[in-house]
Amino acid sequence: MDWWNDFVRNVGKDDLFALSDRRGQTHEELETELEDILAVLGDDKSDPILDFGCGAGLVSFALAKRGYRVVGVDRNATAIESAMQKAQSEGLMSQLEFRVDDCVNSALPDGSFSRVMCLCVTPHLLNNSDIPLVIGHLDRISRNASPAGRRVLFTGHRWGPSRIQVVNEILSAGFSTVKQEQLLHHMEEVVWFRPSDIDAMKSKFSVVDSYKNVHQRFWGRSVGFSLS
Repeated sequence: MDWWNDFVRNVGKDDLFALSDRRGQTHEELETELEDILAVLGDDKSDPILDFGCGAGLVSFALAKRGYRVVGVDRNATAIESAMQKAQSEGLMSQLEFRVDDCVNSALPDGSFSRVMCLCVTPHLLNNSDIPLVIGHLDRISRNASPAGRRVLFTGHRWGPSRIQVVNEILSAGFSTVKQEQLLHHMEEVVWFRPSDIDAMKSKFSVVDSYKNVHQRFWGRSVGFSLS
């Protein structure tokens, strides 16, 4: 993807915070977020964690440095290649594996991971109809993966479920020109997960619990669900 190559060239391939669109987040705040993530996924270091839509791999690398095994997948082949090179240069190949895979059209086998995190993938989906597809893959990939059950964390924030749709909603609301402050104000009123999205999750998973993480400081709000 040409845009990704340009982005990496501008921000530097080693700045995972910038590559993950988290400028301003500190390492200490990331550590707090990791504690929240592990509270949902559990602290078993023998069972690999799937980072579904890992992007540049910020959270994958942070967990690997804590001793966890992580498999990161993303549809952006350039991002995956960059993550693989970084894992090799940092001596983390035994903890990390990266693959090209699309969250909407995932080719991962059924029941291949009992612990899955899908963090703020919603802004990068092109259509609202993609969300049930992602939920379906989360269910399929984690179902019956372990006799001990499964743990899945799915989060989204104020840009979700689709940037394109939200912008169109703003334009259709009567704004002749959309200024940044108008856009951000409207985003704060957008539903992060629609009722139909929550119904889709409830139809696939036995338990849906509310979850909030440190993203609230950066995105306005980040609401997720721990699914089992």
